Amino acid sequence: MSVLQGKSYTKGEYTFSLECDVPIWKLWVYHNGEPLMVNGEDKQVCKLLGDGKEPNKGYLYNFMEKFVKDEDYRNEYINGKRR
Repeated sequence: MSVLQGKSYTKGEYTFSLECDVPIWKLWVYHNGEPLMVNGEDKQVCKLLGDGKEPNKGYLYNFMEKFVKDEDYRNEYINGKRR
């Protein structure tokens, strides 16, 4: 397997870095340039976007928008309740 770096998106204080660990697409989250870690765990907040030739762009943009604007939604990821 190989890892392919994709595009990065910045929204406010957050940067979302797209990566394909063939065939799984992942979106890594950074806050103010630093990896955003899951509370109490040694892992970075990451959104799994499924497998395929490319991620669903609508799903990707909706996630980023909601993550930035909705504190409760964002905290579910930070507290490890969502992935």
